[in-house]
Amino acid sequence: MPMKKKPGEYPRLEDFNQLYGPKQIQKLADAHKALGGQFRLGDHVQHVPGIGADDVRQWQVHMRAMPQLARTVLEETIQHSLTSTPPLPIKWVVNRRSASGWAVAVTERGGRLVVEVTPPAPKAKPGAK
Repeated sequence: MPMKKKPGEYPRLEDFNQLYGPKQIQKLADAHKALGGQFRLGDHVQHVPGIGADDVRQWQVHMRAMPQLARTVLEETIQHSLTSTPPLPIKWVVNRRSASGWAVAVTERGGRLVVEVTPPAPKAKPGAK
């Protein structure tokens, strides 16, 4: 099962690709339907057997650290993926960091969604004088 990791280790990109890929997406869609209307990033993940509460918390904290617009795009994409018939698998791609800030691109290719996330470059801290 994806997202089984060592304590203190964050979920990897491969974990999310396994989780949202063709083998798991139906379980996520079923869990999503059981949640009803209220949906926040990561809420449906906790209902998949074998995923621990710590993993869900790390996923939620990581995704909620994004700006509101990027978070909204991801929520809508996941919502679309899970409510489609049949549910659309998602391929996650994290691009190299960008100096211009967060960027999220969503495309549909070959019956799956491709979500490309570009995180911001770390801000340089001023050196000591």
